[in-house]
Amino acid sequence: MGSREARWMRCFMNRHPKLSYRKPESISIDRTSSFNLQNVKMFFDNYAHVQRKEKFFPDRIVNMDETGITTVLQAPKVICKGGLKQVGQCVSAKRGTLVTFCGIITAVGTAIPPVYIFPRVRMKDAYLFGAVPGAVAFASKSGWMTSEIFVRVLEHIKKHKHISCDNKLLLIVDNHGTHISLNAINYCRDNGIVMLSFPPHCTHRMQPLDIGVYGPFKNRCKSSFNDYILGHPRKAINIYNVAQLTAQPYLLSFTPLNITKAFTKSGIWLINSLAFNDSDFTGVLQYEVDTYEPTSSQSLEETNTATTSLHLNASVDLSKINIISNLVMVPSKDKYINVKEFIVGLLSLLLDNVLDKVTDASTNLNKKTFFKPNRYTTLPKTYCETQHEVS
Repeated sequence: MGSREARWMRCFMNRHPKLSYRKPESISIDRTSSFNLQNVKMFFDNYAHVQRKEKFFPDRIVNMDETGITTVLQAPKVICKGGLKQVGQCVSAKRGTLVTFCGIITAVGTAIPPVYIFPRVRMKDAYLFGAVPGAVAFASKSGWMTSEIFVRVLEHIKKHKHISCDNKLLLIVDNHGTHISLNAINYCRDNGIVMLSFPPHCTHRMQPLDIGVYGPFKNRCKSSFNDYILGHPRKAINIYNVAQLTAQPYLLSFTPLNITKAFTKSGIWLINSLAFNDSDFTGVLQYEVDTYEPTSSQSLEETNTATTSLHLNASVDLSKINIISNLVMVPSKDKYINVKEFIVGLLSLLLDNVLDKVTDASTNLNKKTFFKPNRYTTLPKTYCETQHEVS
């Protein structure tokens, strides 16, 4: 961005103090289309039905989810001398080894010791050196969760929560294939575990672990891994160090404050089906615009005034969204138009036109000269003098 554009942008932001310059979160197309009002309503309807039937207390509501931890994490920001174009930081390797971390939390703010899944065929006790007390580990060839390991994770949860058919527990997980296998469903049915799954591709906004726990945990893991590299020169981090290096970040991130706030923000406890309003769906709205194809009997004027059918993925009241309600949607067949991209493109087009006009005006002002006649200058003849010569 040039100096002129930057100056205009700075003045524009000063004129509109309510606007902010933010970096948007990258959301996949699947998450964009799945996180809508219908899916959210369906989840809370199922959740309310389970609560009316079983009446779970917050200490019996558990959320479990996996996340990946590699032996090579992105280095945190450092302070360096100004003017440097490149700032380096030593890491263990170009690409790290994946270790799956399973976090388990309850609605009262407590956490069950975590579960590690290492990419090995045989399990070793050395993998849990320096881990959080009570943590368990399993071996998987790929390092990912499997249906067999998930049943063992359920056994780990039962051991800490004392579950029975008379003292049931609500387990909220995503609908991954390993979580809904036949063995897992039979184990939950026989041991008093009621399993409730989130809608597909909605965990980034609805799952407590993703909302308020895993973010601080990953940031502290970066600092912990970086401190280990600086304290042990020329020594690479391997899977034997993962449990030890994630122990302190776990204790600092899985706190009652973070956990309870995450459950409140997701609307799970206390139960709040209105935790998400229209503005939460604004950034992910998509419209399916169908071209109106007139018959041969219709005139061109009727074709130009044909209405465009808008099929909304989420039933949102567009009258409450001033920006979207003022947009003019251009019909196109079998295409999806993202509202956010349309707004950005429209604003960019308007800004380019304004900048071109300002540039032309400044150029003309610089080229403008004032006429200063002297005694050698021949002044142009007036209209009267020209008519007199002709006559």
